[in-house]
Amino acid sequence: MQPWRLRDRITIEKPVEVQDETTGEIEITWETVTVLGVDSEEISLANIPAEVLTGDGNQNFSAGAEQNGLIARINIRWVNLDKLEILNYRVLWDGQYYEIVSAITDRTNRREWRLMCKGGKLFV
Repeated sequence: MQPWRLRDRITIEKPVEVQDETTGEIEITWETVTVLGVDSEEISLANIPAEVLTGDGNQNFSAGAEQNGLIARINIRWVNLDKLEILNYRVLWDGQYYEIVSAITDRTNRREWRLMCKGGKLFV
């Protein structure tokens, strides 16, 4: 991965269930993902370098059903993330949230993540 491509900054967040103390209701909040680094220290995935490629939000028609197209492809340096767990995460970039729909690694599985995302909900 060429470092000059990583000109954007993103934050990767995961859902956390929190129980409301007064009502007992379970609510979903979001917190920044942390991973273990090479030296077993925790690394926060807040404000990390990324390459964000956005599209025009095309819509595809498949088998008679309308499907929303992908909004962004986000490339980041490889970090130790579970390939299935990452699909529950979301990305915050430029004031908008993006849902991760697909996560692909390169051939070596150790250089970069390619996150296919949709959404673009405004940060509140």
